[in-house]
Amino acid sequence: MATSKENNVVHLKDISEDEYKRVIQEKNKAVKELYNNIPTGRRKSGKIWKNPRNRIATIKKDKCMKSTWNSKMKKRLEDKNVKAYEKELKEKRNAELREKRLETEERQNRKLENSRKNEVVQKITNLKKLKKMKKKHLRNIEMR
Repeated sequence: MATSKENNVVHLKDISEDEYKRVIQEKNKAVKELYNNIPTGRRKSGKIWKNPRNRIATIKKDKCMKSTWNSKMKKRLEDKNVKAYEKELKEKRNAELREKRLETEERQNRKLENSRKNEVVQKITNLKKLKKMKKKHLRNIEMR
């Protein structure tokens, strides 16, 4: 290897590409060690017992959380089936509610018709009577 000890200079023409990569890796490792061994100053909070946190980029991520394409497709299909089932249940419930609403409306209409049939109606032909009536009595009068 063509490096001089006093200034750690590597000449490209003297070494192979693999050896050059190895030298660069060693230098990077040495720089990282120097950086990691720098003593930290006193913390602003005064809590000297706390260790410095690692940056998120330096934390190694597990590959166990990654899923395969087949499992993703299986999960997507499962979700699609669940959504279709939920939609079907909602439609069924809405149809039941609609039927119930229609039945209650029909029942109310029948009740109203029957009550009108059973009423005793007095026809007012003289309009002067309406003018003489008080407001309370006028509220009870229905026009048909």
